Parts: sequence; C-alpha cells; structure tokens
Amino acid sequence: SVLCIMHRSICVGSLLHALITTLRVLADWARNNAQSNNEGSGGAALLFCVLQCLLSLVEDIIEYFNQWAYAFVGIYGMSYLESGKAVIELFQARGCSAILTNQLSMYVLNTVVLITGMVCGIVGILCSHWLAYDPSTVFW
Repeated sequence: SVLCIMHRSICVGSLLHALITTLRVLADWARNNAQSNNEGSGGAALLFCVLQCLLSLVEDIIEYFNQWAYAFVGIYGMSYLESGKAVIELFQARGCSAILTNQLSMYVLNTVVLITGMVCGIVGILCSHWLAYDPSTVFW
C-alpha cells in the first residue's frame, strides 16, 4: 500500500513537471514561428517570449519543490500533495522560508535585468531614429 502511494506520488510529480515543460517548449516553438513570420508579428513573438519566461519560472519552482516532496514521499510514505504541504510547513516552522525566498529571488532579479535591458534597447532604437544617426559625422 505504501509502495503504491509512493509510485503514484512520483508519477503525479513527474506528470506535473512534464506538462509544464511541454507548455514551455510549445511556447518556444510558437515564439520561433512568430519571429520567422516577419509580417508584423513582433507583438506575438513578445507575448510568447513572456509566456515562455513565466513557464520557465514555474518549471524551476516545481523542480525545486519536487526534490523536497520526493524526499518526504520516500521517507514518510506520504502522497505527493501531502508531502508538498509538509515541505512548506517544514520551511515555515524551521524558519527556512528565508532560504526558499533567497533561492527564488534570483528569478526576480533576472526578470528586472531583462526588463531593464529591453527598455534600454527600445530607448536606443528610438534615439537612433529621432537623431537620424549619420556615420560620416563620427570623428576617430
């Protein structure tokens, strides 16, 4: 009975991870298709890029929790959902939520860097169009 619960729990966790990974790969494929069609589909490519980034974040979070949840499944024979709840309760009870927050803050910082880079790129493009850059005026 416990062995059956363990097998089902591992299957549920793996299925969840596989679904998110499949959605991320489909978003990547759709983004590449939108980029290859140069007929005004820049907005679609940007939308799929944002979707791919969000799915990648969810995939990383699931991978992080799966390693803890699988340990609880193997040690205590809990179901996947019970072990996930127990992991969160353990983090909160032991004050380890700072470790979890520290691990996940990396994704927030990377997102801020990505957005800042995009804004700087857009400002650079706008400035180059407005200032009508002439390469013959550069002094070397």
